[in-house]
Amino acid sequence: MKRRPVLRGILATLLLLICGTGVYLYSWVHGARSAMQTVELEGAPAGGDSVKSRDSLVMPAEFARQFAAHYTVDTVSGHSGALIVDTSYRAIPRTSAVGGRKVSISVCGVDSRLNDRVEHADANHVITVWLDSGIVDIVSIPRDTPCDAGFGKGNRLNMLANLRARKGREAYLREVTAIAGLDTIEYYVDLGFSQARGVLELLGFRQNADDALRILRSRQAFASGDFQRSFNQGQFMRQMLLANLERMSGLDGEIAMRAGLFIVNTNLTLDTLKGIVHCLEEHNLAASPAHVTVSVKPEYYAKMAVFNFRDPQAMGALLNRINAKAAQLGIAGSNGDSVMAGFRRSIDRLVATAAQDTEKVPVRAVANLRRCFQQRVWWQISDLAERSRVRHQLGTILAAAYQRTGHADEAQRVREVVRFEEEMQSAGGAASPAGSDANGNAAAVPATHAWVPRAESSQSVRRP
Repeated sequence: MKRRPVLRGILATLLLLICGTGVYLYSWVHGARSAMQTVELEGAPAGGDSVKSRDSLVMPAEFARQFAAHYTVDTVSGHSGALIVDTSYRAIPRTSAVGGRKVSISVCGVDSRLNDRVEHADANHVITVWLDSGIVDIVSIPRDTPCDAGFGKGNRLNMLANLRARKGREAYLREVTAIAGLDTIEYYVDLGFSQARGVLELLGFRQNADDALRILRSRQAFASGDFQRSFNQGQFMRQMLLANLERMSGLDGEIAMRAGLFIVNTNLTLDTLKGIVHCLEEHNLAASPAHVTVSVKPEYYAKMAVFNFRDPQAMGALLNRINAKAAQLGIAGSNGDSVMAGFRRSIDRLVATAAQDTEKVPVRAVANLRRCFQQRVWWQISDLAERSRVRHQLGTILAAAYQRTGHADEAQRVREVVRFEEEMQSAGGAASPAGSDANGNAAAVPATHAWVPRAESSQSVRRP
């Protein structure tokens, strides 16, 4: 009979040990996760429009200063054989966690044909801003990274680029969150070929956006292929951030941010973006280049080449190397004029058909033009008058079709984008030459190099 009290005592002791262990484990896990706190900045929506509409928008004359940075690609002085780069960089994550409040943004370069709703994730990056320390980590992920894209076990088509095309943005974001080693990604920025040209022009590559885009998209010219390409893109974002952060203050900076948000597809709002910029300015990020890192995941331990994407000769040397490699492989690009002529004819046919549908079948007009408008197809046209014509026609017809189908808010949104870009284009004016090195120091800029237009990709499935 004496064994029962003893047994009860043993059970009670075990119960206390289990509970104590559970409390300890919870506190340990909670403490570890609290080091990475997600922050919802003021003005951030769950999705939808990235820029709030205004009843009136006055573009100040001094906005032309935002276009003062005019970068070039010098293929004459930049001989590929004399290209000197830093090859000591190891694109691996920080050895110690940063911790604190953070905001993570997925930046995805999608590849899809004109008016095609299928989007392949050809460029994949996650920018994490640590708000308490002002540190920025950029994780670049190669498009061929293995994942379950729904092709069956062992199929080589199971890669990140195809996951986005087959399963959509939400599945893509979950996969990228896991690869980057984060708990959440709060925001996304998606941009296609035409939108990327628009962003490059906004950053200062006004007369050679296609050259810059060709350099950033190339992988055949590098021994590590897509790893170096992904790293190059991450480094480009790093250098642009350091060079342009100080320009984002005041009204001019707000207009520049608004312009960028109008070009891309994103759930970021202007207020959220301003909050992030304010945080980085408070920590004087522009004076601390080492606080912005670029790493490649899955981890790639080989040393990477670091190029200065704001140096005309370095850009020219890279372009020369890429063109030489393309010629060697027999993959030289097609005639730019014929490609652009075909591109314009395709747009004109879509617009003409939608104009006829607007009166009788406005739903079909919306279906035919909505995707083109999301792609901002006019940014692929270098001639400003022709670009303005296509943007105005497409926007006018789409807004009228939206209005007829009872979507007045969408119609207003289209009109706002068109009006803003028209005023931005008229206020931009001529850009004065300027340039800088990888950390924002001034550099001389020679004459510009002509750009060559490229067509949207026609591949339906990415292959390794």
